Amino acid sequence: MAKRKRTAAAKAERSQVEICQECEAACCRYITIFIPQPTDKEDFDNIRWYLCHEGVSVFQDDELDWAVIIPTDCKMLNRDHTCKIYEDRPEACRDYSAEGCENQDDSEGNYKEYFESVDELEAYLDRRWRRNRGAKKRRKRSRAKRAR
Repeated sequence: MAKRKRTAAAKAERSQVEICQECEAACCRYITIFIPQPTDKEDFDNIRWYLCHEGVSVFQDDELDWAVIIPTDCKMLNRDHTCKIYEDRPEACRDYSAEGCENQDDSEGNYKEYFESVDELEAYLDRRWRRNRGAKKRRKRSRAKRAR
C-alpha cells in the first residue's frame, strides 16, 4: 500500500516537473508584489513610475487587489526549468502548484485591469475620472432642477 502511494506521488511529481518544463517555468521568471489600492494622485503617480521601467506591468485582479509584476528569472532555476532548491524552496513557491499554472489554459488571467504602459494607465484614469465627473455633473444638474 505504501509503495502505491509513493508511486502515485512520484507520478504527480513527474507531471509537475513535466508541466514546468513544458511552459519553461514561466512562474519562475517574474515576481509579483502586491501594493495598496491606489486612492489618490500620488498613488497613481507611483504606478506611472513603475510602468516607466522596461517590462514592468501593474494589474488589479478580480478581488480588487493591486500588484506590480517585475520580470526577472529566479537564480535557482536550472536550464531544464527545474528548481535547484526544490526540497528547500521558499513558501511562496511551495504554495504555487503546477495544477494552477496560468500557462495551462487559454485564459488571459483574472485581471480587472492590466497595464503594460503609461499610456494604458492614462487612458484608464481618463475613463475613470471622466465617468465620475460626468456622474457628478448630472447629479448637480438634477439637484439644481429640483431646487427650482
